[in-house]
Amino acid sequence: MNRTIKRSCFVILIAVVVSCSYFAAACKNPLVINLTDNLFCKICGNAKDDCICLYLTIANEPIIGLTHITADYTGTRTLYTYTLLNGLKNDLTVTAFFIDNTSRTLNPAEYALSGTLTVGTSVITARYGGQTAAFTVAVTPFTVADADDLQNIINDAEAGAVIALPGSDINIDSGTSITVDKEITITTPPGGNASLNRPDWNITFPAITIRSGGRLILEGNGGGILTVSGSSSYSNLITVDSGGELVINQGVVITTENASQNHRGITIAGKAAMTGGTITGFTRVGAVTIQNGGTFDMSGGIITGNAYSGGSGGGGVSVNEGGAFTMSGSAEISGNSTVSQGGGVRVNGTFTMLNGTIKNNYTTIDTYTGGGVFIANGGVFTKTNGTIYGVNAGAPNWNRITETPLPTDYLTQGYAVYWDAATPRLRNNTAGTGDGMSTAAGTGWE
Repeated sequence: MNRTIKRSCFVILIAVVVSCSYFAAACKNPLVINLTDNLFCKICGNAKDDCICLYLTIANEPIIGLTHITADYTGTRTLYTYTLLNGLKNDLTVTAFFIDNTSRTLNPAEYALSGTLTVGTSVITARYGGQTAAFTVAVTPFTVADADDLQNIINDAEAGAVIALPGSDINIDSGTSITVDKEITITTPPGGNASLNRPDWNITFPAITIRSGGRLILEGNGGGILTVSGSSSYSNLITVDSGGELVINQGVVITTENASQNHRGITIAGKAAMTGGTITGFTRVGAVTIQNGGTFDMSGGIITGNAYSGGSGGGGVSVNEGGAFTMSGSAEISGNSTVSQGGGVRVNGTFTMLNGTIKNNYTTIDTYTGGGVFIANGGVFTKTNGTIYGVNAGAPNWNRITETPLPTDYLTQGYAVYWDAATPRLRNNTAGTGDGMSTAAGTGWE
């Protein structure tokens, strides 16, 4: 039975389509209807106008009837190693050819690009329907002599770009601040080290600011170490604005140039996450401050060797009212101190401990409380797992009141945790794995 079907498409999808179907042998004058980015229906007629050619494809599944593709790159803009491959599609024409001697130009969403942009000539591959076509592009080396160069690169880069710094120090001078308003990854050369440094401490604005809509990812590359250092007496090293996001991954050291100055490390009004790396050396106003509306998720890495000596604040992390801190995974807060309350963490907002370790933190004055964690009246604390070391652990892991107390000196002040509720509660002994604690339920206290 012959049936003539024109300008119509019948597609039946049951469960997930994982292969292609092709009906009839030789078709002319195809009509292609784009149903989704990766699903196409092709309708055509032969000389007798009585056949249907139907193509279904998901991602890179082979397309029966597709013979080959070509890729023609005509771009003239300068390309760098941080240029995104998908950005090449603006100047790329990919054409698909079929067994019925027809062809069509593919939409950018239909094909994928693979390859790595390296300085010199790079080979990039276009892939569609199981077929590939290679083309070459010229990649220009870039230099970052100073912070102005880095800012210009960030401004010119596409969102999602990865910028590998040269293996040298880049100074952020007194008149410069790096601003990020899109997603950018800053990393090291493969296996090498690099640093961003603010040497001048007498500055009233951050070295790095992540604006609303910005997302800055810091990470080492192939074992390399990325060091971000500096700060000032009047501002933060890194500020995350509301709507901005900071991600600290493995291979990153965030520290200060001059521990004698009144430095802050990171202030968060937006979002921050730490999966690895180290924050250390901020010895006046602590390492991390989470402001109202800010969130900090720490699932790895270590915050160590910091101090809050300018008033009430956590030596490692201060959670202000309206802020939220979550600790999980292998995260560690250790070796920090405060002049007042919360050698490791001070909580005025919300602190949820799902896992991780808090150890070897202390208050420097014997009249204060919460060697490991201090929860202010109104603060919210929940611990479901992880370990907060206490007096029974002994040196060197125990959190404590003063740097070198006796185990019986301050049992009313909470070696491990102190909750400054209307009726204060505390924990001197270690709260280990499986020892739940809660300010809401009032459980886990001594």
